[in-house]
Amino acid sequence: MFSQVFVLNEEGTPLVRKDYRYDTPSDALYLLTDRLLEKLDTPPIYRVDELYLAHVLYGELYIGGCCRTKPASSAEALETLTRLGQLIVGVCGAPEEALVRKHDVLVYELLEEALTDGYPTRVTMVAVSAQLTAHPLPSEASLSSSTSGVVAKLSHLLLVSTIRSALPGSSGGGHDFDDEALYLDIIERIHCIFDEDVRATARHRLHASSTDGHHGAIRARLYDRWSMGLSRRGASSAGEPC
Repeated sequence: MFSQVFVLNEEGTPLVRKDYRYDTPSDALYLLTDRLLEKLDTPPIYRVDELYLAHVLYGELYIGGCCRTKPASSAEALETLTRLGQLIVGVCGAPEEALVRKHDVLVYELLEEALTDGYPTRVTMVAVSAQLTAHPLPSEASLSSSTSGVVAKLSHLLLVSTIRSALPGSSGGGHDFDDEALYLDIIERIHCIFDEDVRATARHRLHASSTDGHHGAIRARLYDRWSMGLSRRGASSAGEPC
């Protein structure tokens, strides 16, 4: 159905974008945002060259999508976008720009769960909303410069918890697990800007505990993505997940 889905504010500014098939230009959403910014009469579904774009206004948000082939059912396409708006309200609380910006990572995860290869998954809205819930997690983290002493505290920590079925008799790390195991997906972002060319190091300490008596232990895997860039020299470095 959709190659891309994006969430915009009322002025047409992009907030979240999810690409499912990578067969349409990454800037395709601007074919819609430009019309919204210029306040042009924009039909719910229209065609620009080889692309079809659809959108609905849900509260203060535009939920839009694009694809290369004409949707088989215009009503189904618009209904899918409306359902996504309902899901966003379910995890953010209201269809407002400020809340989507605050929970942008969670909204991205929602788009990933609600659609498979651009088509709606065969699950209820309640099931998807229940699977994506944000919880505070005690943590200590800092980003510091070894030369200038600049320190940036952790600005955003989001815990997305899901319960998935594990294979009976599966084991790992010397421990046996039941038929159901609790997996924690930890999404962490740090934003820091240095004025000078300095070396930075990141140190993290993460704490997690279980209050569910049905699960004897929680296995947490931390994926680190670390990148730095110097715009003046065009140099950059990146670290792969571990």
